Amino acid sequence: MLQVMNTRSKPRTMPSSDGQRANNHGASRSTRKRVAVNSAAPIVVPTEPSAKRRQVNNAQTPLRKTVQDLSTQVEKLTDIILNMQNPNTSQPASTSAAHDITEASPSTEQGVVEGHIHQLFGFSVPSGYARGRAGAMGGPSNITTRSTSDNLRLLLDSALAPSTKATYRRAWNLVHEFYSQVLHSVVKLPMSSYHTALFVSYLNLRKLSAATILTYVSAIGYVHRLSVYPDPTNTFLVQKSIKAVQRLSSGCDARMPITWDILQRLLVAAKHISHNHFEFLFLKAAFLVLFFGFFRIGELMYDSHKKNVVVDIMQLSKTRDGFVIAITHFKHNITRRPFLVHLLRRDDPKLCPVVALTNYLCIRGKQPGPLFLDQLQQSFPKAQFCSRLKSCIQFCNLDPNLYKSHSFRIGACSLASEQNFPESTIRIMGRWKSNAFKKYIRPPQLVMEQCRKRVL
Repeated sequence: MLQVMNTRSKPRTMPSSDGQRANNHGASRSTRKRVAVNSAAPIVVPTEPSAKRRQVNNAQTPLRKTVQDLSTQVEKLTDIILNMQNPNTSQPASTSAAHDITEASPSTEQGVVEGHIHQLFGFSVPSGYARGRAGAMGGPSNITTRSTSDNLRLLLDSALAPSTKATYRRAWNLVHEFYSQVLHSVVKLPMSSYHTALFVSYLNLRKLSAATILTYVSAIGYVHRLSVYPDPTNTFLVQKSIKAVQRLSSGCDARMPITWDILQRLLVAAKHISHNHFEFLFLKAAFLVLFFGFFRIGELMYDSHKKNVVVDIMQLSKTRDGFVIAITHFKHNITRRPFLVHLLRRDDPKLCPVVALTNYLCIRGKQPGPLFLDQLQQSFPKAQFCSRLKSCIQFCNLDPNLYKSHSFRIGACSLASEQNFPESTIRIMGRWKSNAFKKYIRPPQLVMEQCRKRVL
C-alpha cells in the first residue's frame, strides 16, 4: 500500500511539443502496460489475507496450548485412577504422597471390632473382617495408627447409650442360654436365620413381651452388622416370626394411670406408711415432682444396676413462680442439651409441688449431689422408692401390679389430655420424641371400666 500511494502521488509532467506528445502517445500503450504491472504489483499481493491467516494462527496458539494441557491432565488422572484400582502397582519416586496410601490390614480392623464386642458383651466372637477384603471399614495405613484405632474403640463404645448396652448384654446372655439349653452347643457367628427364629420362639415361650423380643433380636443384628456378617434378623423367616409374636400379644399396656384422685389418696397414704418425718416429706415431694414434671423414675431415682444419671441439685433453680429443673440426661437426648422442666405453684398447698419440694429441701440441706437423697445423704435407691410406693398403693386398696412408678407419667399425660392441652404441648412437656405419648392417654371412662373389670 505504501508503494501504491507513492506511485500515485508522483507529479505528472506535461509534454512540450506535438512530437513528444505523439511519441508519448505511441509509447503510451506499452508504458501504460508496464506501469500497470508495476503499479498493480503491490495491490495484487494478497496482503490482507496474510494478515487474517496470522490472526487465525495467533488465535489457535492458546487453543492448542489448552488442548495440550487438558491432554496432559487427562493422562495424569488416568494414571491416578489406575493406581487407585491397583494399589500394589509400583509408583515412581516422584509421585505424590497421596499415591502411597494403602489400605489397613485386616488384623487391625478385626482387633478393634473384636475388642469392642468383647468389652460390650463379655465374650469373644470371630468377626467377618478376616473373611472380607482388607480395609472393609476403610482407612489408609498411614491414617489407621494406634491412636486412631484407640479412638475408633471409643467411638464404637459411645455409639450406644448405657441403658442400650445393658439391654444388649442381657440379650446375648439369653442367646448363650438358648444355645446351651436348646441347641446344646455354643454360639458361632454368623447365626443362621433358622436358629434366630428359634430364639424368637424361645423368648416367646418365656412369656417375654413383643417389644422386649424385638429389642433382643436387634442386639443380634447389631453384632452381626458390626462384624460384617449377614444379618439373620432381616430374613423373611425371622421377620414373620416377630410379626406373629406381635399379633399374638395383647399389645395393651396394663399399667394404670395415677389420676388426680389417686394422687391425693397416695399423699395421705404416704403419711401413714412413712417411718419418720423425713421419709414423709421425701415421698410427698417425689410423688408431686414425678406427676407435675412428667418425669421417668430413672431420671430422679438411682438404679445401681443401670448406673443411671439422676437430676442433681445444681440443676435446680428457684424462680418467682416456682422451680425450674434443667434436665440433661433423659431418653433420646443424645446431644445432652438441657431441657427446662417448670414446676409451678398451685392454689392448694397440699397438692403444690413447689411447697412440697421446698419443705423437703429444708430438711435435705444444701449439700451437693442428687436432688433426692436418703437420710444417709446417699442417692435414694429406685428399688427402695418402688417398695414405698407399693406400700402406699396397697394402703389405698389398689392393685400394685397395675400401678407402678411409670403410672405417674401416664397419669400426667392423661390429665393433660383431659384438660384439652394440645398434643404438641403434651409431647414437649413429656419430652417425647414422637407421638408415642398417645398410648399413655387413658380417658376417665376407660379407666373406670378397666377398674370395674379388675374388681369383677
